[in-house]
Amino acid sequence: MAKLAEKLIVLEDVASGLLARIHQMMTFSLDGLFNSPELEKYKKAIVKRFPDLKDMEMRKVTGDPAFAKKASEVTTAVADFYRTFLDILNFKDEAWKALNEVSQQIVAFDFNLNVDLLTYYLNLISRYIHVHLLVNRVKDRKLALGAYARAYNITSGNSEPSFHQIAAYLEKYEKEDLKVLADDFKEISRRIGDTLMSFAKPIRQWLEVKTLVDKRVFNVVTDPKTMCIPAGENNHLELMHVVRMKQWVITGFLVCPGELVREGAVDLLFDCLKTHLFSLFIVM
Repeated sequence: MAKLAEKLIVLEDVASGLLARIHQMMTFSLDGLFNSPELEKYKKAIVKRFPDLKDMEMRKVTGDPAFAKKASEVTTAVADFYRTFLDILNFKDEAWKALNEVSQQIVAFDFNLNVDLLTYYLNLISRYIHVHLLVNRVKDRKLALGAYARAYNITSGNSEPSFHQIAAYLEKYEKEDLKVLADDFKEISRRIGDTLMSFAKPIRQWLEVKTLVDKRVFNVVTDPKTMCIPAGENNHLELMHVVRMKQWVITGFLVCPGELVREGAVDLLFDCLKTHLFSLFIVM
């Protein structure tokens, strides 16, 4: 279990780095390299033909000689952008392997028994979802990737070996990203549903003002006779994680909509959305 937990932690860190890099890509622009009328036409051709950028066909496009002169400059400018997509593909494969492995090896997630492993597991799921949804918000991704692949072909004489794999990834997630993500998680959907439903009781309990008052959670003036009596550790754990629980419920049901047929699932999701709707857009 220790190795599994370590793998989940490492992958979560990788996802955090990818999210930061994707945010940087959102400000990326190639306008400075396509600064002439013929290169403007060539830019449109790259996007229109993507991912079919065969060398013989691209040579016939207006602006190819001008683009060829800037090929080395383009590969340098877009290299980090391109590598980020390669890293996203590697992360996707490794994250899915780890999530599937955990889902098969853990009999049941119990918040009070294996809270750390459960947290690593659900955090990685959330990050996986955020990475894939955010990629679709990157403007000019086809232009940047297509320009790099074309420039690579011109400077090396060979096709970029990973280009079609990246293009297939973009095509897959571009049209209906949520539907594709739901297909990704179909194999472990039941396990995710079981885990999310286990949060129903603590979420509802700590949503109730009466519970907070009765347990004197935020009471700064308490009875001196009871001050030395330790509060329940489970209460502390639940309170520390209740916001994340809501985030997990929202993102989990987002990609596992079939689990909403469970008794009480829709009510649980509604409770979380009612108090934490913005968490869907928060990158944890």
